[in-house]
Amino acid sequence: KDFDLGLSKATYNINLVSFIAMLHFFMNEEYTNEGSSVVGISSSTATYGGNRQYIYSSTKAAMNLVVKSCAKELSFRKSRVNTVMPSITNTEMVAKLRTQSDAIDTNVKYKQPLGIVEPESVCDVISFLLSDKSASISGTSIKVNNGEAY
Repeated sequence: KDFDLGLSKATYNINLVSFIAMLHFFMNEEYTNEGSSVVGISSSTATYGGNRQYIYSSTKAAMNLVVKSCAKELSFRKSRVNTVMPSITNTEMVAKLRTQSDAIDTNVKYKQPLGIVEPESVCDVISFLLSDKSASISGTSIKVNNGEAY
């Protein structure tokens, strides 16, 4: 109903094409070291499709599949590629929504029993995936979802 071709193309370019372009650069041995790690920011909507978010959700689902393929391609360099999939996170967008409604936190608790995800929680998972502690993890997508069950 609300389809906008220009916005759809822009969303694909920002969320997917730019990630693929970055991975293409990353695959060049001249610019990266063996054993390196890449972490993309996906979304929990990639697994269930958000309401009226089919373009956004599909870009994030595609990103998760790109990671699986690229993990295989980069394995010869012992390099890793993963994504994190945050659910509703305490961002500027959520802060703006809070000014429009007092019910945001209550509504989110229905979907995410532990409440809105703090950005630091997402950063902690990214830091882990970039560290040597995750040396055996590649081609995967990790949810940071405060109990969101879909």
